[in-house]
Amino acid sequence: MIYVVGLFSGWLDWRGKVSPSSLVVASDITALRPYIEPLVLNRILVGATTLLLLMLAVYLYPRTDQTRLSRLGFRALGARKLGVGIFCLLATTAFTSGVLLDRLMDQGMEAEWRQDRADEYALRNRVKWGDPNQKLPEYQSLDLKVAFYPAERRFEMDGLFTIVNRTDEAFRVLPLTMSPDFDIKPEQHIYLLAQGVDGESTEVEAVIDDRNGLYEVALPEMLLPGQHRTLHMTYGGVLNPGSGKTSGEFGEWIFADAIFVDSFGSTLLPTVGYVDSDAPSRDTADSRLTPRELAQHYDGDHAALLGGRGTFSVKLEVSVPSDLTVLSVGTRTGKRIEGDRAIFNYEADRPVNFFPIMAGRYEVERLGDTAVYYQKGHEQNIDTILAAADQSRRFFSAIFSPYPFKELRIVEVPRFATFGAMGHPTINPFNEGHGFLTKGDDGISNINFIVTTHEAAHQWWGSVIIPAPVPGAPFLTESLAHYSTLLMEERFNGRVAARNRRIEYEMIYVVTRAPDVERPIVRIDGSERSDRLLWYDKGAMVFWMISETIGRENFIAALRSFIGEFSFQYDHPTIHDLLRHIRAHAQPEHEEFINQWFYDVVLPKVEVTSASSEEIGGGYVTTALIKNSGSGIINLEVEVANRRRLSTAVGIEPSIMPFSFDDLPDPYGWEEELKNQDENETKPDEQVPYRAVRAAIILSPGEEKEISIETPFEPGHILLDPDANILMGGRQLAQRALQASF
Repeated sequence: MIYVVGLFSGWLDWRGKVSPSSLVVASDITALRPYIEPLVLNRILVGATTLLLLMLAVYLYPRTDQTRLSRLGFRALGARKLGVGIFCLLATTAFTSGVLLDRLMDQGMEAEWRQDRADEYALRNRVKWGDPNQKLPEYQSLDLKVAFYPAERRFEMDGLFTIVNRTDEAFRVLPLTMSPDFDIKPEQHIYLLAQGVDGESTEVEAVIDDRNGLYEVALPEMLLPGQHRTLHMTYGGVLNPGSGKTSGEFGEWIFADAIFVDSFGSTLLPTVGYVDSDAPSRDTADSRLTPRELAQHYDGDHAALLGGRGTFSVKLEVSVPSDLTVLSVGTRTGKRIEGDRAIFNYEADRPVNFFPIMAGRYEVERLGDTAVYYQKGHEQNIDTILAAADQSRRFFSAIFSPYPFKELRIVEVPRFATFGAMGHPTINPFNEGHGFLTKGDDGISNINFIVTTHEAAHQWWGSVIIPAPVPGAPFLTESLAHYSTLLMEERFNGRVAARNRRIEYEMIYVVTRAPDVERPIVRIDGSERSDRLLWYDKGAMVFWMISETIGRENFIAALRSFIGEFSFQYDHPTIHDLLRHIRAHAQPEHEEFINQWFYDVVLPKVEVTSASSEEIGGGYVTTALIKNSGSGIINLEVEVANRRRLSTAVGIEPSIMPFSFDDLPDPYGWEEELKNQDENETKPDEQVPYRAVRAAIILSPGEEKEISIETPFEPGHILLDPDANILMGGRQLAQRALQASF
């Protein structure tokens, strides 16, 4: 009954959930402590309501025989004040707990007043400050003192914010967007630093205009191009006040056992300018534009998709309870204990676009300048995570560009995080349920290896390179990080496991894609639910195909030159900038193949329609008809072998290719692994050494071609795309057993 009432009242939250399992995410790190207050009130509400309904049912539907249950009913107690008192007490308890839950949720992040405030903020500021192409002053350096008080879920900030004008315009007003949860109001504590005649800095109270959450700070004189101004700001607030309504996950948090905040939004730092919650990266280009015209449409000077447009230096002094350890960007430069507080100092190794602050009770394992911070009791995957992180850092430094920071840290966070893992400069938060507590299957490496490598790659694709907020942007972060994972999979676990991983990516894409709404890569902006799968699995496979088509050396060279142009730059790249570098390292005959994957939506589907072999002289000739019944041109490898190659099947134990810590092997010279991994004695014919001959064929959409391949052995099997280098549908049709012709 409670559920039915909740369903029709819109109260399917803490007030209307008999079982609030969807509102609670259990974690080994925090247990249920983030949910104690709403959970206790919910249990009281459900218990009191259940007893009320039971008493009401007994009263309305009495039994004819006087059983013990009926004697407890309201009818039996009707003449007794005790019965009335119990009924009223239960009703009061249920009502009070419901009211308290409503107040908790009204303070929470899903409260209706927050949306009303966001609407008012947009209504007043979008026209004046909301132009996405408008360039504003931005942070040049931050010198911050931050104190966290987990028992109250609050923080207090006292910092010097130096803002520089890198534009061509002069500004008399600085617009700052601030969180509505600041209870120490910054507009009452903003001071402008000025240089006195004696050389000492003096503070002048700023004149502030509050525009529904956007604060216009009036400057005493124009801020000219190239000039900077330092603000002294003091503020504080509660993070995740109250309780959520429909979700038990958190994007940022301050709890007794774990702290995580970052500078992406306005939670920790005021954002310079207007914050547009409606995603300004929508595809606005004419659908009839040619690839060259589309590149010209998005040409120009772009802001960053993540963090500030330009980089800024960071110095931090972070105060937490003494049982917590603080982690942040760059290198720790100091630690001291003052009473029951621990104070940590950090300084960024170089200017960055964004940064996190984390704290917890960590165990730590180190390998050189790589470290994994984890919850005690979660040791089972630490060796793999640590080795994958350290080897990824070394490998990517060798093939992309030198790692720009001193240390790389993987840090475990509670399961309730809204993300599985995330890449920040120096530090990668890593959900306890995405690697620390997982177990992999034979032939496909453990997810902790994949997630660790992917996030390590974000030190380049997301920190060194931050794309512009235009369509195709996630392919410069998530797709390139996923492509980098394929390279590391091959290096770390061998070619068999890497081939299986590509087949897995292909399968996920083919099974889950939405062909009716899928758009070309250069036009994907995240507005469709299926876009996320495209910039992970499809994007990684497209970059893999391009690298194997133009040559891996050429593709890596294109990525290196791309990094060389846009590394930590004020202007941020688009997918068209990357394609420009790829074309510069490709041949003219590759143009059509590249364009079809980025400017069109294609998916080849190849099959062996017929195949036979015959003995000629001392050898054999296999003749097959190969058809591309899908879309897109495909340059296809065809392999004729003496038997089926078991090593192509998902689930086979990979052969390990050890990685040298002291001497990086040639990243371009991997040898093919064709060794049979299966030792099943019931199939002696499959223990015959594997022998194969390959040939290539180019197929256009709908085209069917005949191919003949000579072999010095008796053929038994034909396989298309044996290394899974092509993204295609219907892979199960891309092989066939051979029969001899007589």
